[in-house]
Amino acid sequence: KSKSFVIDNQLSGYVKTGNFEHNLLFGLDYQYLDSGVKYKDTLGYSLTQDIFNPDHNSIDRNALNFQYKQNLDIKTKQIGVYFQD
Repeated sequence: KSKSFVIDNQLSGYVKTGNFEHNLLFGLDYQYLDSGVKYKDTLGYSLTQDIFNPDHNSIDRNALNFQYKQNLDIKTKQIGVYFQD
């Protein structure tokens, strides 16, 4: 599963102060990520396969002995503010 949202809002304009002209940029960005990963490993299971004539049904997934399992949930948020002249 994975859900994400990103937005970047900007406001720009020209300003003259005396003899100087400025091209101003203000911005706000926001990012959100909610993701999950499921990992399984048989730790050493090997299979001989003919790369020119592969048998895609040669592994019975229900018969595999997964010796290592890990579930990861990743949630991040980021907020940024920036200014440029």
